Amino acid sequence: MNVLIAAIGTSGDVHPFIGLGAALGQRGHRVVFLANEYFRDAVVNSGLSFVPVAGRQAYDAAIADTDLWRADSKGMRVFTRGILDPPIEPVYDYILSHADDHGVVIANIFAFGALCAGDKRQLRLVTAHISPTSFRSGIRPPRFAGMVFPRHTPPAIVRAVEWLVDKAVLDPGLTPTLNRFRTSQGLAPARRVLNRWIHSPQKTIGLFPSWFCRPQPDWPPNAVLTGFPRFDRENRDGLPPNLVRFLAAGEPPVVFTPGSGIVRCRRFFEESLAACGRIHARALLLTRCGDQVPAPLPGWAMHADYVPLSALLPRCAALVHHGGIGTTAQGLAAGVPQLIKPILHDQPDNAHRVRSLCAGDVVSNAGYRAGVVTRKLSALLESGRVRDGCAAVARKFSGEDARERFCLEIERLCPDNRRGAP
Repeated sequence: MNVLIAAIGTSGDVHPFIGLGAALGQRGHRVVFLANEYFRDAVVNSGLSFVPVAGRQAYDAAIADTDLWRADSKGMRVFTRGILDPPIEPVYDYILSHADDHGVVIANIFAFGALCAGDKRQLRLVTAHISPTSFRSGIRPPRFAGMVFPRHTPPAIVRAVEWLVDKAVLDPGLTPTLNRFRTSQGLAPARRVLNRWIHSPQKTIGLFPSWFCRPQPDWPPNAVLTGFPRFDRENRDGLPPNLVRFLAAGEPPVVFTPGSGIVRCRRFFEESLAACGRIHARALLLTRCGDQVPAPLPGWAMHADYVPLSALLPRCAALVHHGGIGTTAQGLAAGVPQLIKPILHDQPDNAHRVRSLCAGDVVSNAGYRAGVVTRKLSALLESGRVRDGCAAVARKFSGEDARERFCLEIERLCPDNRRGAP
């Protein structure tokens, strides 16, 4: 079976699909991966064919722009110009030129070019979403920064507010380039793009388990859940020797990571180190932005550019992070307490779900100070309830193979294509 995967966005949006593409390739399918040039090495190292659909210059500029993480029109403009808009036409053209009657196109939430191709021509199109916030619901609405509905809010009110946000904020920010392109291709303008348009009429897959977010009656009727497709890039050699020595030299450390898209994180690390000093905990700071790490570090702390979390977290005491769904899933699988500092997008919703599972706590981005972190981290490390909650969640991953379940869902769309030999 021929599979085209279009994954657009930052690392957290793209990396899960690299793992899914590798799983499909291991089952004998021919996989071509469409993404920004930034992801070439990660895709090729996973054994997949790579097609760049946008250059690195605009992407790198967007990632380096601190406005990217603003929850306003300025942040949306940085995202659309640098990350979302450039691939629309190249993805559309490639899919219409290369999709065949015996293959499948898989698109993530920001692969607008793939969704346009599906509107232009009948395709076997699957949309896959990494977090519950991609599924609107008037019954159990997801949480967003600045938009949290009280429990038991009438569904009609939820839908009315969502309509207003779509019309006044999201569509004006996301659709100008998209709809100019659609008009040039003879397609009607897309409206409420993050509501129903992002879901394929053939199949929509949620890349998370039902125990993390229960499907709601007003979700798309063709939606299925396959579980967390946890993916660690560069996981061939395990942990680096200097980290192995650090882990063996004392108590399990607390891991602090601001997220791969955050390039201004010095204050986060300064407050984190101060909190660890107060509770006499060791610290491991994860970021590729080494210039943001305070220097010199105390002997009980260490910095690393990148470490595969699946190998690291079982040897750690706790995880402090931004609430990205990939990092969240790794923490849940490892059974470690999480302290989450959400900013925007799906992060507030993910953080709420972790706390509901008794597997962690939440601290606001603005309120991330050493005193608050000290108090919350101490409570997490000392709580028997949290320890039991983390263990109960970790057991849910036993025997789970989310990637295989995803592959089976894709293969069901092409019953005439038998699974190939690896």
